[in-house]
Amino acid sequence: MITLKSQTRKFRSLSDFRKYARSSFKPDGSIVHPDDIELEQLPPYLAAGGDVILDGSVNLAITPEGLNARGDLYLRECTKLTRVAPNTTVTGSVYLDRCPSLLRISGPLSVGKNLSAPSCVSLRELPDGLRVPGWANLSGCQSLQSLPNGMRVGQWMDLTDCSQLRILPEHLYVRGWLSLANCSQLKAIPPGVSAAWTIDLSGCTSLEHLSDDMIVGESLIMHGCTSLKSLPAGLIVRKTLDLSECTELGALPADLLVADNIKLKGCNGIRIPKALIEKMGDRIEYPDNYEIVDQPSLSSAPEAA
Repeated sequence: MITLKSQTRKFRSLSDFRKYARSSFKPDGSIVHPDDIELEQLPPYLAAGGDVILDGSVNLAITPEGLNARGDLYLRECTKLTRVAPNTTVTGSVYLDRCPSLLRISGPLSVGKNLSAPSCVSLRELPDGLRVPGWANLSGCQSLQSLPNGMRVGQWMDLTDCSQLRILPEHLYVRGWLSLANCSQLKAIPPGVSAAWTIDLSGCTSLEHLSDDMIVGESLIMHGCTSLKSLPAGLIVRKTLDLSECTELGALPADLLVADNIKLKGCNGIRIPKALIEKMGDRIEYPDNYEIVDQPSLSSAPEAA
């Protein structure tokens, strides 16, 4: 439960902030929400030798420009926060969980570890060239339509339920697993997208095509991609390929390589290369009806009429 403070103050200078909010400055270098003041504005270029903990600052609309935290930055459940200001530097992780009014995270932004911003339902913009050495959680950001160019994530990235996400940047790189589950407006995977672990595209009901050079380190999960029409030639999946309920997928490419299992439940009428059946054996989970073909094309795309 958030407890409202007895005063609301705008601090435009560091000297005033130190004078009137002494309880904010801790011996370990951290800066926390003051005991008896509700923050509406903080001075620019505020620097902390430890964490900056401002969870539940219900009147703070914009973070101070040039904010520098040598620990973590906590801004969870700041209900009026609309923007993270430019030139923010955080040695640790940034936590923006459940900030429903947040529209923009401005750049440049330097994050030393993780970026956590789940359920920021109004978030529309991330800074170009964003680098996250750890993990990035943007699940439930329902207004996010695109990711910035040059974005790279050092561990995993969760974009589950980003229902307005339409565009991924070319050469998006995630060094762990990548979840795009239920991104129902995403129509295509652009060139150069890669993840060292699993890519989850389940429930991407508008997705029609994958890029020819998409790299999947482990499993590729595409359950319920009901608009998927083809798989690229030469696709390699090092664990499981889940295509169950991909009802528009007409065929599997002849040169498909899957190390573990292929799941095809609900893909009724799909054409499966005979050579693939011989190679995979009982590692294919078949639909109720399918066609075995001897000499399919290398791509699973339907032939032109």
